[in-house]
Amino acid sequence: MNDLSDKFTERGKQEREALTGLFKELLKENSLVRYTVYHTPDHTKSKYDCLVKQYSKETGKVIKKMFFETKIRGAHYDTLLIEKQKLDSMKKLIRDIEIDKIYYVNFTPKNTIIFDLLKIEEKLLFVEHEHNKQTIDKDKGKVLKEVAYVDNTDGKIFDYVYVPSAIKEKIEEEIKAGPVVPFLTEKEVDDIVKRQYENPPLPDIPDQLEIEDFLRLDENGEVQYDSEQEFRSFPHRIQIRCVMEHFLRRNLMPNENKLEMIKKYGSLEKLYLFAKERLRLRFLARYGHYVDEPNKHEI
Repeated sequence: MNDLSDKFTERGKQEREALTGLFKELLKENSLVRYTVYHTPDHTKSKYDCLVKQYSKETGKVIKKMFFETKIRGAHYDTLLIEKQKLDSMKKLIRDIEIDKIYYVNFTPKNTIIFDLLKIEEKLLFVEHEHNKQTIDKDKGKVLKEVAYVDNTDGKIFDYVYVPSAIKEKIEEEIKAGPVVPFLTEKEVDDIVKRQYENPPLPDIPDQLEIEDFLRLDENGEVQYDSEQEFRSFPHRIQIRCVMEHFLRRNLMPNENKLEMIKKYGSLEKLYLFAKERLRLRFLARYGHYVDEPNKHEI
């Protein structure tokens, strides 16, 4: 199998893996209905990724049949493109198999958006634009395609975020390695930092003058300590600050000045959240979560 075939097959596996995770959240069986999912092979160029049938538990009859076509995106955009050829191919399947719904599922690093194509079809305005002939093989050049813009608000937005298995394994390895400093994990810090924008400051947060009075700071303004016991003696807020500083020291680029970036983003906390998100997107790209070129919003 050549490199292109490997990439195509890997992308197909990820799309089906993503759908399987999403269905655990969406397809809730109850006393009246059950679901059966039929995935197409991940190495074939099918017109859809899976067929879902909803059955009545009482009669055993099919209540609804739904096609799902999937796209995993390496970046989040407010507007996407839909190819007319893809839509027409799936509509033909409706006539052949009597399908009730066609869903286009868009997995992004931020959320998941599901478009009911038959519902929004009447508002789609198709135009001809040049786009890559194949998403995973840009060397094939560009061709004219009939495409339409669709806003994310035209779909249903879900909080579900697909994370490939390889990335989950990497994260689990880092968790097993333990916290970067004693007693506080980065996830605990994330939760505290995010909450502080919704709630009043914690009572044990000293202002900058108090910090400078009883802490040793280096030339970059980072808190210095010699032992675990000294770290434990710090107020909780200072321990959080130490974790954020440790993370930034490991993950800022060599040409990035931390003090200048704190001014740019407004605070140490906001810079920390930015660096965490950037690292997450790099993991997605490194482990096969495909990142489009700038301004390429094709689905």
